[in-house]
Amino acid sequence: MILIMFDIDAAFLDAFARKDVRDQVLAPGEVLFRQDDTSRGLFLVTEGQIDLVRHAPAGATVRIHSAKAPGTFAEASLFSDVYHCDAIARTHSIVRCFSRRAVFSVLERRPELARAFSAYLARALREARRLIELRSVNPLSERLYLRLQEHAGEDGRLPSSTTIKSIAEEIGATPEASYRALAELERAGRVRRLGRGHVQVR
Repeated sequence: MILIMFDIDAAFLDAFARKDVRDQVLAPGEVLFRQDDTSRGLFLVTEGQIDLVRHAPAGATVRIHSAKAPGTFAEASLFSDVYHCDAIARTHSIVRCFSRRAVFSVLERRPELARAFSAYLARALREARRLIELRSVNPLSERLYLRLQEHAGEDGRLPSSTTIKSIAEEIGATPEASYRALAELERAGRVRRLGRGHVQVR
């Protein structure tokens, strides 16, 4: 089962002065920052979804990450003067920004928070590497099954908040192809559908 990360929002809100925290509401398609803009701080999605898009020299764009609530993004920009991608709201979103200066100040004063934040980033990096590894698995039915296993609880059931559509995005597949792969797994007796949107892994 995928590990739940510590509540970074509560931990940081407790440590930061009010002036160092700012919420921003974004409409679908609205830009939070652009590639090469000056880095402002650490961002946390409290509602919605933010896509990080990088522009290649030839003009192509690549979505390199999609951050959903409650998750941070652009963490590496804490250590860079500028952003290396665009941040664009995919849906109506609320983003909380912790100022860059204050982040470093708080982590220096609160070693226990620095350790927790480091562990949070390490888990996020491990998860990102796992998704890259999964995307190389073929056929799609096997890739889907592996990810279903990772999301499932001890009883084999997926959490109610986890959908096949969201898993499809994680493993680099379309929802339509993922539903076809799910049907293959069901015919093979490897999963059970318990009703609309509910799946149990065997």
